[in-house]
Amino acid sequence: MKRKGISPLVAVIMLIAFTLIVGGILFGWVSQFARTQRSAVQRCTNARVILQSGIYDHASKNLTLVIYNYGDVDLTFVPILQYIGTENVTVKTDDIIYSEAGSIVTYTIQNVNPNLEEVTIQSVDCQPPCYKCPGAQDVLLSDNIRGL
Repeated sequence: MKRKGISPLVAVIMLIAFTLIVGGILFGWVSQFARTQRSAVQRCTNARVILQSGIYDHASKNLTLVIYNYGDVDLTFVPILQYIGTENVTVKTDDIIYSEAGSIVTYTIQNVNPNLEEVTIQSVDCQPPCYKCPGAQDVLLSDNIRGL
């Protein structure tokens, strides 16, 4: 009785063809992924910000910040407040500050405790149309905030 099947030569050729096809698909995907990542990194190297000034109003307990986005990228910021007292407390506010590239933004945070030690603005991931460039940040110490 003879068994039927494919010859070893045909099996090897099919295995090589399958490997080349999978390799080609993976190469295309990896190339596209690398291009996308390189583009994002190059764009984010131009993300720059300065927290120019802060003014605290004791009557209303409002803190007004002047933020200068002097980079080439639109950014979204979250203010982080550092308080001094019996123990240091860091408060990441729910406020979101949007800043277009090259613009100066004035933003007011309400109900700020006067025991403020420093304010940090930090860029975060955001929903389109803004760019995702987390990490651009600046700090303003209480000595440089008028009214404290």
